[in-house]
Amino acid sequence: MVAGVVSQIMAARSPNVFRLEGALPAASVYQPTLFMHMLRDGRTAAMVEENQELLHSSGVRAEQYLLEPLPVNKSFFSDRIEEVPPSLSERLHHVLQDGGFLDHEHYLAYDPR
Repeated sequence: MVAGVVSQIMAARSPNVFRLEGALPAASVYQPTLFMHMLRDGRTAAMVEENQELLHSSGVRAEQYLLEPLPVNKSFFSDRIEEVPPSLSERLHHVLQDGGFLDHEHYLAYDPR
């Protein structure tokens, strides 16, 4: 049985994603949910707020954990993804930097979406 949901860096576009088939009453229809999203992502934050309000109004615990920005250094990807070798991580960093996606401190300069 599912004891809860952790939604990482996203919100649900439809409240039906929280539903369990055939579960009643409302408090058992939805699962307790933890939303983990990026501090600077206003678009996702707005959707998380809507999702959280829906869950709270149904008597379900829903919390948020805000993720601080991280600098994208040369080893950013290889430090986090086992399958990414350091040479590829460094190339990805250079592509982001040369493309103007990173600021002078190596943080994302803007939302690349």
